[in-house]
Amino acid sequence: MLLIGVGSYPHLGAGEKNLVEEPMGLGQLTSPAPSVGALFEWFRGRTLAPPRQVGYNNPYVPLASIEICCSPREVPCADGANFVVEEATKANIEACFGRWLQRCKQHPGNISVLYFCGHGVMVANHYLLASDFGTDENQPWSSAFDITTTLKALERELAGPIYFFIDACRQIPRALSGKLGANPLALRPADLDKAIVNTSRALYEAAGEGRQAFGPPAEPSRFTTALIQSLSGYAGRKIPGVHRWEVNGDDLANSIRTLLEIYVKQGAKRQILDPAVLEPTTFHVATAQPMVKVALDLLPPPQRANFLLHLKQNGLSKERRDAAGCPLDFEVGSGIYELGAYHKVDQGISHVLEPENLSPPAWSYVFTL
Repeated sequence: MLLIGVGSYPHLGAGEKNLVEEPMGLGQLTSPAPSVGALFEWFRGRTLAPPRQVGYNNPYVPLASIEICCSPREVPCADGANFVVEEATKANIEACFGRWLQRCKQHPGNISVLYFCGHGVMVANHYLLASDFGTDENQPWSSAFDITTTLKALERELAGPIYFFIDACRQIPRALSGKLGANPLALRPADLDKAIVNTSRALYEAAGEGRQAFGPPAEPSRFTTALIQSLSGYAGRKIPGVHRWEVNGDDLANSIRTLLEIYVKQGAKRQILDPAVLEPTTFHVATAQPMVKVALDLLPPPQRANFLLHLKQNGLSKERRDAAGCPLDFEVGSGIYELGAYHKVDQGISHVLEPENLSPPAWSYVFTL
């Protein structure tokens, strides 16, 4: 894994050094360091002593290494302590990338994971900004890099699955689109004379083209939270014959997108995931049954006080609540359920659905009388 977080930009808005000539409305970020810390904690969860109940698990491709660079350099951990890593300057990012790539190439079955959280902009390609962006007044874009072309290069070098998680905006600034010679270089050039050797890759852009990504102050970003939730029990499909659930690239895309939509319903600004998945392979193997966020409602509202909403599995009641509190949110294990709305007085007045397969991450229904 290569984790890159960039929140401190000395030459952008509210930075401590001279402001770059065209800051594009960009400033300091507080989500990258907590996001990197949260993802680092999750991936190493099962390797700790004692091991945690959640964390990366893949019996075919165990966790081998985690390379990190971040600005600020102090990355928060779950126990309240901080650990210090390399600063996310362009030079350090290139060095970390080089070490990571060499390890990725050591075995054709390796899974290669690159995660970035920080400022991003785009024209035709997506460009990501290192912490020293703007240090060189004449060449401010020399401290940014082209992640789109970088992926094209890796397609020609890494046979094993590639996962890119890019938690950055993709707005198109006039300060860049109207400039000649400012386009950043890739972390590795793509030699188009080389054949593509990779057959499984997934790119998850936290924002659609021309759109923004968001994060609460001093907390993990919305995309990273959805990613960790997806890996922690809101994605997966049963592996026949064993008590295990595999999570592949498509499962992650579906779960992250759905969870981001749930955040919007809770009042957050809309954030659109832009995934591209080719030949999904097993990324993570869950050892607990995936959970499903169930949202139920009953209309018209005046009838809610007369009904109970019920979820049953194998004839046994799992959830039973008064519809007066609608809309209602439940959380149950994935599986086949009978759902119904039952009149409190006259049990003959009821609305029962055919058995429904509730699959992660979410399922919703409105009983209409």
